[in-house]
Amino acid sequence: MTLPCKECGGQCCGPVPFPHDKVIDLMEKGVISTRYEMIPIPTGNVIVVDGEMTDTCVFYKKGKGCSIYEHRPILCKLYGESQNLPCAYLTMKKGKKK
Repeated sequence: MTLPCKECGGQCCGPVPFPHDKVIDLMEKGVISTRYEMIPIPTGNVIVVDGEMTDTCVFYKKGKGCSIYEHRPILCKLYGESQNLPCAYLTMKKGKKK
């Protein structure tokens, strides 16, 4: 399935847990800027922020989408593709058509 991600303006793109070592690897490869901060969470992962925590993922760029799409976390890859992680935008859109 192809999600209409540009239609919703990144409504699902909130702060997403990343494995710490993956963030370090992407920083070392120059994919992610080293200016970003990592906030540890109880799962052992981190949330990447640019100064402060916001409701939007630091890698989501308005009008362009995910700036690290090829390297996005597994949670992002599964969102909308897994029955347990349905796209809220599509669910809402389907509900309005009824």
